[in-house]
This record gives sequence, structure tokens and C-alpha cells, in this order.
Amino acid sequence: MKISVVIPVYNAEKTITKLLDSIENQSYKNYEIIIINDGSTDKTGDILKKYENDYIRIINKNNEGVGRARKLGFQYVTGDLVFFCDSDDYLIDDNVFEKIVNIFKTKNIDILMFDVLDILPNDKKIVSCFSKNFKSGLHDINEINDCFLYGPLFLKIFKSSKLTYDCFSDDNNFEDTYTTYKYLNNCNNFYYVKDVFYVYDETANKKSLTKEKNIDKFIRTIDLIVKMCLESKLEYSCCVSAFNYYIYLISLIDKETSWKYDKVNELKKQMLKLEKIFISKFNFIKATQTDENIQKYYNYKYKNVNKKIFIVDGISTSGKSTISEKIYTFLKLNNINAKWIHEESSNMLNLNLELPRYEVIDKKLLKKEMEILIQKWKGFYNYIKKDNDIYILDSNFFKNIHDYLLYNNISEEEIISYYNRIIDVFENDDVHFILLERKNVKKSFISAYFNRGEFWTTHHKKHIMKKIMSSKKTNICEEEIYNYEVEYQKLIIKIVQQFNICKTRIVTDEEEWDKYVSIILDEYFLSKVQDCNLAFDYNKYIGKFSCENWESQIYYDEHTNQLFLNLFWPRIELKYLGNDIFKLDKFPLYLRYYHDKIVFFGELEWEMKDKDFVKIQSKILKK
Repeated sequence: MKISVVIPVYNAEKTITKLLDSIENQSYKNYEIIIINDGSTDKTGDILKKYENDYIRIINKNNEGVGRARKLGFQYVTGDLVFFCDSDDYLIDDNVFEKIVNIFKTKNIDILMFDVLDILPNDKKIVSCFSKNFKSGLHDINEINDCFLYGPLFLKIFKSSKLTYDCFSDDNNFEDTYTTYKYLNNCNNFYYVKDVFYVYDETANKKSLTKEKNIDKFIRTIDLIVKMCLESKLEYSCCVSAFNYYIYLISLIDKETSWKYDKVNELKKQMLKLEKIFISKFNFIKATQTDENIQKYYNYKYKNVNKKIFIVDGISTSGKSTISEKIYTFLKLNNINAKWIHEESSNMLNLNLELPRYEVIDKKLLKKEMEILIQKWKGFYNYIKKDNDIYILDSNFFKNIHDYLLYNNISEEEIISYYNRIIDVFENDDVHFILLERKNVKKSFISAYFNRGEFWTTHHKKHIMKKIMSSKKTNICEEEIYNYEVEYQKLIIKIVQQFNICKTRIVTDEEEWDKYVSIILDEYFLSKVQDCNLAFDYNKYIGKFSCENWESQIYYDEHTNQLFLNLFWPRIELKYLGNDIFKLDKFPLYLRYYHDKIVFFGELEWEMKDKDFVKIQSKILKK
């Protein structure tokens, strides 16, 4: 059984002799050495010439990095087993090859893993293994799925018959781990021997390219990790690798103060790709990783949410509350302090004009109140600068246009100028505007009439028709209600386009809410945790509930296979979270069921149709 040793070399004049001597001194002599001199500019080439003989092949090439060097070296392999060594390391004793061959001859194995002696600065030495989860012996390949796989190739012995050309990457970072996972796709088992075969000297060859902290290298590496995760059959183990690399990048961002700001931002955006890999299996990550690393992840996520305000607005029915609730829930789930300020929730601030709505108002009085409102916005902004919370303003920004300004024939130019003054209250980095749009406005409102019921339908139509009638128009048809909303939407789009702030404009006709929220959160270097779809017994919760002036019903819709709540809207979807708890879709409220009672609770104060939800307190309705 022949061993092929593949060694990429770059400027290793101080270390290569020790490695080659440790190989030549092996008691087992059936081996070959393939050295790829990757454009060394020191005396490495002269040293290699002294070693060249019948079983040592030297390949000289221009410098392209370790990934391409290994790929080239593999083409010259003639042995049964392949051992990849680095030029600044060495074998621990003279019997390593003999032990390797004996294991392969006596065991039917696809790959061999072993331990490595790691020499650290200050003469510190530790033993590193490919995983701490395993004992010596033969294991099924799927057992790797439960752990982090230590990537370096030098602690593994491969069968040349299973190692293919496409297992290699041209990259010069993380290429070890990529090759390992690609090779494992061809394996049914692995053998782990708890013995040190190899010495990894971190203090040697400090000028090695693999030790350089070049940010472009890390940016490119992320695409390789994504590729690896897509191609590997060991998806859980790959998720752990992606998470660990993410944590490593967090530490580099903190340490490498010389990295340019735009490059760091590019790296952070690339890191989103890693996060999308492991976030879908984050429960597994939390169960298998150290509390320290999980906390590093949370701390980094919190620190990089550097925008204080999400302003979410658009015409009614565009999905403002749905988007706001999902953003708010995501932030809370990730331990990020957040406040959701909805137009109908009680809060410490009133961002509306304090005048009769849908009425003709004296222009001087209206203009005076408009100036007062700008001062309210300034007071709000000064208030929130005192804390680190994220504020989500839902439907607060433009409703004064709808309720007051258009009713009083304030010109488009005046409205645009006024809202530019409001947006100027904020510093550019502190606000992100999310404008939601409907292409099919009529369809959106008809759907809302169905879901929200007669009270809301009558309320909306009455005030829009009142506005149209104020222009002394007669013979009003329902189609003009939708046309009015179309023109209103065009106006607010025009206003937002002029804002010199971060902004996202999303058409929500398809109502793909998770997709929209992911787009928004990507702007903040965040990733959306997908909603859980837990199975439960629908019949347990169906029924009518009442208390004081409250009447409510939970019912099942066969067409959507969902539970709905009829309270202040006839159709509020209930999302089951487990343990008899539901989330009210589009509202900052939860419902708990026990002993034929339902309890509403939440972190916000909320008022709607004379039904008060007070923070900490709860409402109990009996069946």
C-alpha cells in the first residue's frame, strides 16, 4: 500500500527541511512525495533540489495559492493513500506511516482521522482532534452530522480512489474544509484513532500567505462555504462550520482596525449568506455550541443594528401592521430591545394633528398645528436618542395627509415641503423608511373589507366619500374610492423618493410577508427566522368566549386550514406557538388557552373599538 504525500510550498526555506526529514526517516518506505513549489522567492527552490530523487517529485509553478497547488499535486498522485502536509509542520515520529498503513489494511475504512499536536506561541502545546465527540474506532459517516468537523487536511488520510478532482477548490482559505466535506460525500464510514501523528507549528513561517488577515480573502471565502453547504450531504455539520466561521469573522472585525469601512460593510453583507445557512437550524446550533459563542452572536447582532427607527408606512391595507409586527417579533426573539408604536396603540407620544379628522379647518389654525407637530417629532427624536432601543413606527408618518391635509386642500408642493422638514429632524443613519405599495389597490381593499368586517368597511368608505363630496362632486360611485387611494399612494411615493435617507420600497400584492421582511432585515445585516409550523388539535380551541362587553369566537377555516379569531376584526389568523399559546397575526398580542378560558396578553398597551389591552394586565374570556 503506497502513500502519496502532497506538499504545497511557498517561501518555506526555514521549515521545509524539518518536514522532509521527518518523512524520509519513516520506517515504512513505500511512499512518494509530490512537492508543488508555488512561486517561492526565497531559497526554498535550492533546498528542494538537494532532496530531489526517484520518489520525490518537484513541480515548479507561478504563485497562485495553496488551493491550486494542491489541486495540481493531486494529478501526479500514484499511491493508494493521500496525505496532505503543510510545509511548516512535520510528522511526530518515525512510525506514523506504518501505523496508517496497518489501520487501512486491517479495517475496511473510507477515511482515517487522527489527532494533532498544536504548538502555540510562548511554547504552549495542546492536542487538537477532528472532533471531541468521538472515541477511537469505526463510525458511520452520518455521525459527523452532529458535530463541528475540524477542517485541516493534515489530520486526515484519504483513499485516492475516492478523492476526485472536483473535491478541490482554487481558493486559498477554507479550501481544506471544502475538500473534506466533498470527499465525505463519497464515504460510508470513517475511522478515528486517538493518537497524535502530526505536529502543527503555528509559530513557524509567520510570512505564510495563509496567516495573512486580508479582508478580501474572507469576503471570497464565504461564497466557498455556501457552495460547500449546498453540495454536502452532511448539512447539519456544515451549518455548524458556517456558524463557527461566522463567529471567527466577528472576532476579526473587532480586531482588524486597519480594515477599510466599505470593505467591512461588504464583509458584513457577505456574512448574511452564512447566517441564512445556520439560522434555519439555530435550535440545533444553540444545543451544540458553547454559550459563549451564542452570546457573541447575539452581541454582534445587537451592536450592528445601528438604525434607531424603522418608519413603516403606505396606504391602508398595504401590510404596514404585518411587516411591523414581524420586524418587532424578530428583534425581540434576538434579544434586541425594541418598541412598536402603532397609530392605534397608546404610547408616550402623539404624532398626529390634534384637530377634528375629516373636517374643513381654518387654514391658519391648521398651519399652526402643523408647526406644533414638527416640534413633537423633534421631541420624539430627542427622547429616543437617550436609549438604545429600536423604534418601529407603524402608520404614524403619513396618516395626517389622509386625515387632515387632503381634506383641507393643502397643495401637493406644500405637503412635500412639510414632510421634508419632518424627515430632516432625523440624522441620516438613524432612520430607515419602509414604503409599502399596492399595484392593485381595488383588490387590496376588497380583501380588507372581507377580513376586517362591516365596521371597518363602513368607516373607510364613509370618510373617503366625505372627502370626495367636499369637492362638490355629485354622482359618486364606489370606483372613485379606489381611485382616491391610488392618487394618495402616488403622492406618498413621490414624497419618499425625495428623502435623503435609507429607504426600501416593496410592492406587497403577493403578500409574501416573510420574503419582504427578509429583504428589509438584510439592510441591517440581519436574517429572518422562519415561522414554525407546529401541529396541534384544532378542535380543542374552537368555541365562543365572552366577558363584560367582550365577545369573541375561535373558528376553523377549512379552505386555509387555519384557526381564526373574531374579535375586533372578524378574521384574525392565530399562529400556534406551542404550549396552548397563539400569536395574533398583525397585532402585538398573544392568546393563551387554558381550562376553557382564553387570556390575551402582550408587551404593548393597545386600544381598539373600546377594548383595552394594558401592559402586564390580561383579559380573561370564559367559554
